[in-house]
Amino acid sequence: MNLFKVFKSKRFIFQLVFLFCFTALLAVAFNNAYISLEKRGILPQFNFLFQSAGFDIGETFLDFNKNHSYLKAFFIGLLNTLWVSAWAILTATLLGLFFGILRLSKNPLLRFLSGIYIEFFRNIPLLLLLIFIKLGVFIQMPQVKNALSYKGVVFLSNRGIHLLSLQWEHLAFFLFFFALLTYLSLTLFKPLKRSLLFLTLSLLALLSLYIYFDFLSLSWPHFSGFNFKGGLELTPEFLSLFLGLSVYSSTFIAENVRAGIQSVFKGQKEAAFSLGLNDWQTLRWVVMPQALKVIIPPSISQYLNLIKNSSLAAYIGYPELFSIGGTIFNQTGRSIELTLMLMATYLSFSLITSVILNRFNSKVMLQKSEAS
Repeated sequence: MNLFKVFKSKRFIFQLVFLFCFTALLAVAFNNAYISLEKRGILPQFNFLFQSAGFDIGETFLDFNKNHSYLKAFFIGLLNTLWVSAWAILTATLLGLFFGILRLSKNPLLRFLSGIYIEFFRNIPLLLLLIFIKLGVFIQMPQVKNALSYKGVVFLSNRGIHLLSLQWEHLAFFLFFFALLTYLSLTLFKPLKRSLLFLTLSLLALLSLYIYFDFLSLSWPHFSGFNFKGGLELTPEFLSLFLGLSVYSSTFIAENVRAGIQSVFKGQKEAAFSLGLNDWQTLRWVVMPQALKVIIPPSISQYLNLIKNSSLAAYIGYPELFSIGGTIFNQTGRSIELTLMLMATYLSFSLITSVILNRFNSKVMLQKSEAS
């Protein structure tokens, strides 16, 4: 017992000494870098962010022109990155789930086609796929005057897709009340069915009020001049990045789904069939709840890679975070500051995504342990 205490105390001392040496090494490296930057007169300063940007941004959720600051331009790039990443994550998850299940289908043709999809797209470099989608697909579409149309609701041309959209006023208030209703439905009504019922009825009432006070209307796309006006515009750059990230990431998620389903013990499926459940019911109620513990952890890595891979948008002209950061660097020459900002932003994206999905994974594992 005494020897164990001595060994334990020595181990603690060794760890303390290592921590001290590591901290000292970091301090020396930081001090040397500071002195070197100071001699060259390039110490990081972020006051340039409040200067006029001097350039416009083609796709933005906020009002922006060349007289606005670099900080607002950087923030718009952040929003564009979040926008395309969120939609790509959702689409990649659905595609991965679909093709992952087809990969184990009893139908040999479906199994073969899903295998071709997975092996083909996951072995193509993502940058090459993005460039092909933009130059080989969307740029080859008909010109605006000859755009493909469906009942005046959707138009497809080499300028992208223009479609019918909702015109919102006071959108911030709607989002606030939507978040409030979601919180109330989850806290006041414990059964999930009652929560969803309350949330649905509340949203219908809120939408009725918006329509009654003309805060919500339809915006129709129409040809005017040399392009479409009105409606929702999805540019070739956005669509190329969105489709490329979705398809590429879905192939890896599909393999995670396949591995998760195959990890479930065969006896579980046989027991479900003996109870009279069909294939879909067995997959929905027996297989997938157990497969999630294998599917979620590697899929988290794919979501993180998807967010970081969105920086390839600079090569196809979509104004996301890295692209706008590069434009700011070209005009200001502030390489150190912008590198630190980009690193901190992407690191924050990854950490926040990882924390959220890991908590979801922990909840799934907890429910699994309680059920067993």
